[in-house]
Amino acid sequence: MNLEFADTVAGIKISLFHDPSKLRGVTMLGLGEVKKIEIDSTGLEGCVEIYFANSIGLVNCYVLLAESYEPYTLQNEVQVYQTDDEPIRLKLGDITEFKLSIVFVSMCKEANKDTQEGFIQPKSNSCCTNFVAFIKKIADENTAICSIGKLGEDILVDFEESLLDINAGDMIQFNGEIKVEVKIIVAGSLTAKI
Repeated sequence: MNLEFADTVAGIKISLFHDPSKLRGVTMLGLGEVKKIEIDSTGLEGCVEIYFANSIGLVNCYVLLAESYEPYTLQNEVQVYQTDDEPIRLKLGDITEFKLSIVFVSMCKEANKDTQEGFIQPKSNSCCTNFVAFIKKIADENTAICSIGKLGEDILVDFEESLLDINAGDMIQFNGEIKVEVKIIVAGSLTAKI
């Protein structure tokens, strides 16, 4: 049985069909349009502003760059690393399916059980994010599968420190960054099609 994933990005309705058996073990997938690519101070990492047409909206996401770029610059396209794959070109206007996860997690503490799951990015043009999450499963001493409100139900969260006092079923607060990996480039730049 196939599952239809439909979304509207920049006024274009896009449907993707997936075999659910191929999605096992995959964290949250989101369809979004690349709006801005900004290089950080090292020139080896970037902050990509992506508009997800579903309920997520506009989000700043972390990417690891496959080559060095001039720090603190805006780019029209970049080469980004993917887990176990060749680098892929990502450019402004691309409508892309992204795999979402959370990295660089610090300052984790237990939250009140009635606190609402979610995330907020307090600084513009920054990937730094504050999260409230429900831990669904502890994968290993530094990794958990969490539900984070509109971000998704099965988000892989990679903690910098061991999860000694955290258990499945806990509600937690932490800081980190939303990391994206390109899964499928659905359509190229919209400006190229006009």
